[in-house]
Amino acid sequence: TEVLTFDMPPYVLAGVAGQTEVQLELMARGVTYRTVYARSALAGADELALARTLTGHGEKARVADELPMKLLIADRAVALVPFALTEERQTVVLRSSPLLDGLVALFESQWERATPLWGTGGPADDLSEEDVQLLGFAAAGFTDEGIARRIGVNKRTVERRMRRLMDRLGARTRFQAGLQAARRGLLG
Repeated sequence: TEVLTFDMPPYVLAGVAGQTEVQLELMARGVTYRTVYARSALAGADELALARTLTGHGEKARVADELPMKLLIADRAVALVPFALTEERQTVVLRSSPLLDGLVALFESQWERATPLWGTGGPADDLSEEDVQLLGFAAAGFTDEGIARRIGVNKRTVERRMRRLMDRLGARTRFQAGLQAARRGLLG
């Protein structure tokens, strides 16, 4: 019913598309996914598009500067923790134990500290999908230059869009824009 994950590089599997299909299928059947992405996991446009697709289908996502490990926990009853990142997929499987309880607590702790990546409900008010995406990047701590690289525009375009977004939210500063976005539920 619930899957908790830490998503971070390096990745050793080429079958990310297959994993995404499985996740989308499970979410369609009602399985809840909560993922904390390491900022480095969202470094490229493809990774961002994939995260956006998953959140658009119901994944609850947050971003953290760093994560302590890769992790997948299913129903708080089983955890998969890789101990060697090789093609052989060397992974420890943990079942009900104090160690599993500790990993669940670690996940919840990281979840609370992480920044919501995007809301799951799509655009609200009169904001476009691009505006909500921009808010998500800003809330996650990306600089204008970093956002520009990720969405494929120049820094001035991001600055202009951010100014327009601040005006729509009735904010004079980016901080106020973040507060307004949070108040309206735009950041998850």
